[in-house]
Amino acid sequence: MQDLPPAVLGDQWNLARVPELPVLMLLIAFILFVNAAKGISSLQLSRYVGVHGKTAFVLLHKLRSASTSNVATTQLSGAVEIDGGSFHGHVRPENHWVARVDRRRRQHQSGKRRCVVVTRQRGGPTVAAHAPSCGAPSTGAGCGP
Repeated sequence: MQDLPPAVLGDQWNLARVPELPVLMLLIAFILFVNAAKGISSLQLSRYVGVHGKTAFVLLHKLRSASTSNVATTQLSGAVEIDGGSFHGHVRPENHWVARVDRRRRQHQSGKRRCVVVTRQRGGPTVAAHAPSCGAPSTGAGCGP
């Protein structure tokens, strides 16, 4: 892999560490990034590709920002499907049942719960957005139990 020329990429990629990588390494990193169902950490990518952890971190950051760069300008039309879900926010209950509190009440919740809304045009692009919390005034209604 060391015999390949470094990649020549556009302005979005023209920062430290990444332009020095060969094209094949960038393609391997992109394939690993896209095929990871739950995402890939920079340490795991650095082991697979054979680069430093900081280089993998910068590369993953650029891949993530490039994947969301056109969300603000995407216009959906026709048949649009909307789906949502709430993630995080689970607090492990106390072991002793007397010390447990009702986590359904707002004062006993962690405040880390996030609501993700995905809109997808049939045969077209997909746009994802997240709200600060489920049931927040900006979202209108809660999304999930």
